[in-house]
Amino acid sequence: MLHVRAVSGNGVVTIPKEIRDEMNIKSGDQVAFIKLDTGQYILTKPDSLKSTIMVDPKLEYLMNEKKKEN
Repeated sequence: MLHVRAVSGNGVVTIPKEIRDEMNIKSGDQVAFIKLDTGQYILTKPDSLKSTIMVDPKLEYLMNEKKKEN
């Protein structure tokens, strides 16, 4: 499934309703963008990062680096 959206002048992109519903993203929720070695990004919810890390152990490093920043 491919969804293409335009980016507004201030960087806002609307996540399609079908994806918001599937990911259970509500107004005010936070989302995380994770950059892969390939240069691609994964969009996920912070509360689902643990399950994402189990799929790709390289993401554990990214999550630990983010914790150090905070």
